[in-house]
Amino acid sequence: MSSIYIQEPPTNGKVLLKTTVGELEIELWSKEAPKTCRNFIQLCIDRFYDKTPFHRLIPNFIVQCGENSETADCIESIKNEFHSRLRFSRRGLVAMANNEGSENNMEFFFTLDATPELQNTHTIFGKVTGETIYNMIKLAESETDANDRPLYLHKINKVKILHNPFEDIRPRAEHRKESHEESEKRKKPKREGVKNFKLISFGDEAEQDEQEVESFPKETDKDKSKPQTSNEKSSRKEKERKKQESPSRTPPPKTEDKQKLQEDDSDSDYEMTLEKERLADLERKKKEIQDQIRDIKKEYHKDKKDKNKEEKNEKETPKPTHEDETIQDYLEEKEKYKKKKLTTKGASREELTLQLLAKFKNKLHSALESTADQPPQKQSLNEDSDDENWLSHKLDFSDSHDAVLAKDASKKQDDWYDIYDPRNPLNKRKRGAEKNLSTSGDSSKRNK
Repeated sequence: MSSIYIQEPPTNGKVLLKTTVGELEIELWSKEAPKTCRNFIQLCIDRFYDKTPFHRLIPNFIVQCGENSETADCIESIKNEFHSRLRFSRRGLVAMANNEGSENNMEFFFTLDATPELQNTHTIFGKVTGETIYNMIKLAESETDANDRPLYLHKINKVKILHNPFEDIRPRAEHRKESHEESEKRKKPKREGVKNFKLISFGDEAEQDEQEVESFPKETDKDKSKPQTSNEKSSRKEKERKKQESPSRTPPPKTEDKQKLQEDDSDSDYEMTLEKERLADLERKKKEIQDQIRDIKKEYHKDKKDKNKEEKNEKETPKPTHEDETIQDYLEEKEKYKKKKLTTKGASREELTLQLLAKFKNKLHSALESTADQPPQKQSLNEDSDDENWLSHKLDFSDSHDAVLAKDASKKQDDWYDIYDPRNPLNKRKRGAEKNLSTSGDSSKRNK
């Protein structure tokens, strides 16, 4: 796997997707796929991917997102960009989706496994890095319907650009506003403002005040320089007090401000609904986990009870040991011998023995008569004899040459060996005499 990472070129650019399953860090190959990455960054700056769902899931294949039908018409299409070092050889790659064509619009997907069948048909422009790849794997755990759409949609809440390789990109909304304002300035001449007092509830009073102000003679510089009388001063102060007591005239909100407020309200409502959906999903998952734990506990207690019952039964009925088996065999054999045993006493016992002896004699004579006509057969010692054969068997020593004869101890032969005990005192004396003879012989030789 490390060889795959080494073959891939270095990245230049980074984007963070904040989703309902966690954060996803995407590093971009802006040099290998510059047009695709530029289009992707532009869409992120325009907040195009905010609140978009992961609308397609094929397990062990891809997770697709970026579906936005409201602004799809105004998105430019980008042609495919292929690079020899970027290949669909692992999971965690980010590529553009297209309708079996050569132009990419706005939808992109994450690979969940190696997908070589997509090579040279879809543009790879980034990869998921760090531990956030485990959050991407969570997206594959959702259940889908027949159209590969997840039953519980996960969404991209917000997109944050951590490193922008294209510094000249600006939001398209600002360009449109500027161009629109410039065109309006060129077309429409400047007009003097006209006050419309009917727009607010207290317009009649404001109109009267305005008329009084207009009818009041304007002070000239000469009048200002003249000293004012006490009556004039009091009337002037009273008018100022009335103006202060009159309700404040707030100008009507501008159309742009209204639009911004409406957008903020819609965003906040949408976020509230997302939060509610997320909480509902969490509650549902919590209940499912609690049910699973309850079922597992029940199964565990049931298995435990069954094991306890089995152990009790084993204790109550002990297993037969080897000693018990031997005792049982002994008792059975004893019963057999009891049946065969002569239990009678006195004259009846003698009669029974004579009957058994006569029976054996008859059996022996019949066996001899049956084998008289047949030639004698040799039988090896190792062969097992039947009950009838041993009755008619005769001892024969004609083949005496095969018998092994013992040696005669009185006659010494060539292969005869003397065996003596060295501890015997007679043998000790013999050995001492032999030593004395040998020493005397040696000394006589030296004296000569």
